[in-house]
Amino acid sequence: MHEPESYAEVAKDANWSCAMEEEMQALDANVTWDLVDPPQHYKPIGCKWVYKTKYNTDSSINRTRPD
Repeated sequence: MHEPESYAEVAKDANWSCAMEEEMQALDANVTWDLVDPPQHYKPIGCKWVYKTKYNTDSSINRTRPD
């Protein structure tokens, strides 16, 4: 299984794009963070997506939604 290295790759694959959307919905539903303007003279911390395939204990791919 190929794991994408950039958003450009993810954007071409419906499964990865859907996984990103589901993750964003979960973050929003759990009120994980608020998007606010940073205070003056402070640089916000960065963040990035890490694309990894999740496997079950039997080595099958973990799918959180039906295909």
